[in-house]
Amino acid sequence: MVAVPIVLLIYVASVLCQPRRNNPKDLWKLRLHFASFSYISQVANMVRAFLEGDIPWLYIHFTIAVLYTVLFHFGLKLRAAIGRLPDKDLETVLIDTLFKGAFKTQILILFLFFRTIKCMFEKGGSIENALTKCSDTSFCASTISTYLLLWWGTKIVDGSIKSEWRKELTLSIEKIARMSLITLRRGVAGFLTLVTGVCASLLFSMMSADAMDETTIFAVGLTGLAASFGVVISEIYSRLKAQRRRLELSESGTIEEQQRATQIEEPVEECSWVFLGVSFLLTLVYSGLIVLWGVTLEDQYEFMIYVILPISGTSFVMALWSKPKRTDVGYKRFLYFHFFSFAIISEIVAAFTNFRLGNVFNGLFNIFRIFMECLLFGKGLRLRESVAKLPPQELLEFLCQTILLKGVAAIGTMVFFSFEAVACFISQSSFDNGQCMNTSNAAMFLSVNLAALIVMSIVSKAVPKSVQRETVWELSSIATLKGLKWWQQLQGGLLTVAMLTSFYLLGELGVEGEYNEMVTLIGASGVLCLSLTALISMITLNRTHKDYTQRQPSDLELRSKRTFTTSNVDEGAIALAVI
Repeated sequence: MVAVPIVLLIYVASVLCQPRRNNPKDLWKLRLHFASFSYISQVANMVRAFLEGDIPWLYIHFTIAVLYTVLFHFGLKLRAAIGRLPDKDLETVLIDTLFKGAFKTQILILFLFFRTIKCMFEKGGSIENALTKCSDTSFCASTISTYLLLWWGTKIVDGSIKSEWRKELTLSIEKIARMSLITLRRGVAGFLTLVTGVCASLLFSMMSADAMDETTIFAVGLTGLAASFGVVISEIYSRLKAQRRRLELSESGTIEEQQRATQIEEPVEECSWVFLGVSFLLTLVYSGLIVLWGVTLEDQYEFMIYVILPISGTSFVMALWSKPKRTDVGYKRFLYFHFFSFAIISEIVAAFTNFRLGNVFNGLFNIFRIFMECLLFGKGLRLRESVAKLPPQELLEFLCQTILLKGVAAIGTMVFFSFEAVACFISQSSFDNGQCMNTSNAAMFLSVNLAALIVMSIVSKAVPKSVQRETVWELSSIATLKGLKWWQQLQGGLLTVAMLTSFYLLGELGVEGEYNEMVTLIGASGVLCLSLTALISMITLNRTHKDYTQRQPSDLELRSKRTFTTSNVDEGAIALAVI
């Protein structure tokens, strides 16, 4: 089962690698290759199912053969479309998509395949026994491999049209930030892509579990497959529609579409309300879980709180800076209400619940966090005013790259860490046996570390680039350990400690056993180091920004003309040799 995606990828690459050879002899070779690959194997499986009396599988293999035939028919059409491309576009498709893309996809599929082999070696015994015990792992690996294969297929479909046509179909990050000029089909395709990624993350996390819920695995796998097939169908439909539209324009001589495609988009000043709505929904879910935990005092709600806290916190930080130009009273009231419903209410309920359970220290810590969160929220509002004064191009880069791309990437990684804990609890079939506390704590602390890094990235980009240049670490200064200010040296030490703690926490993911206090202590140490680093960054950037705004125009002009040069590094610091 796991080897099927590997064979499919090699076969698809062999069919598309010579798209301009269309003589009848070559086409018959392709058909014979397809028959030997598809029909013979499926007929053999149908005969085996018939002899064993497994009639449902007989129909399943017959359906697979029909599906292969349909895909081969469209594959020949795709091959012909690639063969008609200009030489430059054809070279790009063959090298980047077919060669590099297939190589990267094959490596990922082989990695999943070897995870299954590792499971079989660990189970030991006969091959039949190992295959039986690792059937769930094999299903997860083959399903994720199918996702990867379909994703590679969408890239091939995307490369089958001319580059100038492809620009009109590309969904830029600016359009995503505004949520403008996005059709319903594109929105559905994006949602299906998100569903596929979530299903793949959950299946990958469950591969390392000793025992799995087969019903959950099967349902998640089929959901991801349906979503990925929907994405492929959407991509094929959009490309065919674009080709028909282009042919109509070329016949009528219309150039309006070409002119529209060359228009330059205005810089993004505000992100869409969609992202704020998602953030508000996540924070409401978090507050609702806090209330449910306070009412029922059940452990599963407490576990869910730890899982969703870093995700909802990161989404709130993204929402805080998504619309920096909005300074009206109504929007500020929305921000205050968003913060109140997320931070104040949840901390008050959590403190009351901890006092009910007798956890006095945790309750006092919740009260302390209220004051800290109010202080950080005030700092965030002031930084938001600084973001609103950025030049248009820097503001676009801040919203699209720092807020959206980095924020979404961090949330995706947090979801993967959370699924590691979820997979552990599913394998144990319980939320209160204590066997997965190490994994859940490690996942929570890793997610908090990611949230702190995102905050640091946002803070560092919330000021003009001229201010950023004065606080950046030059590589030559790091190599010689000279010219670094005391706070830069402190930040370097704190970041080193946080990195080492993160490595330790990564090793604890998937570990089952009795509760280990070292996980909590080391995780809290890493969070403290990153929090202090973020605080130092905020203070230094705030001071540098104030000094920058108070300078005279002549000083600003001299600094803008000044070139920052460093001498050649002849030797590294003696501290590196000592280490």
